Amino acid sequence: MRAFHVGDNSLPKVPVEYAIITRCERKMQARFVTLERMVEMHIKGMKIHVVIIALAAGLAAFFGAQWLYKGLNFQKPLIAKLENNPVIISYKIDDSADTYKISISLSENVNLMNSYQRVYNDVEQVMGNRPFTIELTDRRDNQLDKVYGIGKFAIYEALQNGDFVQMANYLDSYASEAGLESKVDIDDRNIYWQMKDGKYYLYSVIPRNNAENSSASAKTERR
Repeated sequence: MRAFHVGDNSLPKVPVEYAIITRCERKMQARFVTLERMVEMHIKGMKIHVVIIALAAGLAAFFGAQWLYKGLNFQKPLIAKLENNPVIISYKIDDSADTYKISISLSENVNLMNSYQRVYNDVEQVMGNRPFTIELTDRRDNQLDKVYGIGKFAIYEALQNGDFVQMANYLDSYASEAGLESKVDIDDRNIYWQMKDGKYYLYSVIPRNNAENSSASAKTERR
């Protein structure tokens, strides 16, 4: 084995400049790697934000178009029809579900059948094949409720046997005995029964066919 001594010129010598340059290159490479990672992360972050913004814009455009479609095709024409009907005191439109729900309060002392037919035809003209329900709000008291509750049995019986003349006579007679004014009408869709007790009145529209198989159904609510 060869021995080396201090001052031996046979030892390999590395120039100082080369050593410094090598160390600087390594530092620069490390910095470039870190910078590349930062740029890559930044670009990826920007892509995620772009996707989120694009998705939000797409959803906003979809719901905005849906709202605009409802407004132009249903809401505005429907409101115009209801506003121009003189027998309607107030109304409310609920379009939150697939079936439009239209709640209507009619004036006192109207012909229920004629008034309802006009409302129904106006709504149907606007809605087309889109399903809807019409709910009437009246001003009934306990006496009207009681007579109506008993009279419904005669209505359901007539829906089964088809004897609507007997039904109408019974309802008018029973209401008269209770001191109430009564009027019963019928068309190919519904049975209409309206009663009055002083300042209170009741409007009832009973579909002749199954409401679930119809494009519209009628209900009444107490106000």
